[in-house]
Amino acid sequence: MISLFVGNIKFHNKNIGSKAISKICKIAKNKGLYKVYAGCHKSNIASQKAFLKNSFFKDGVQKKHATVGKKREDFIWYGLFLNR
Repeated sequence: MISLFVGNIKFHNKNIGSKAISKICKIAKNKGLYKVYAGCHKSNIASQKAFLKNSFFKDGVQKKHATVGKKREDFIWYGLFLNR
């Protein structure tokens, strides 16, 4: 499973997450993995875009899975087959 966090706001919107996802997927493919998973909260639009940019597909949604602030929010799972 891929998980990433770009904490410092001055590094947001610099394509760092997308580049990291790409490199992780290349390593996973070279290791012979069949599929990688990733996920993010529904409100995390930047992560959703980064996964989609790297050819991930929406693999499922866990309804009201996580608490973000004071409200429940969906968690979106993404997948990518590496050896197709």
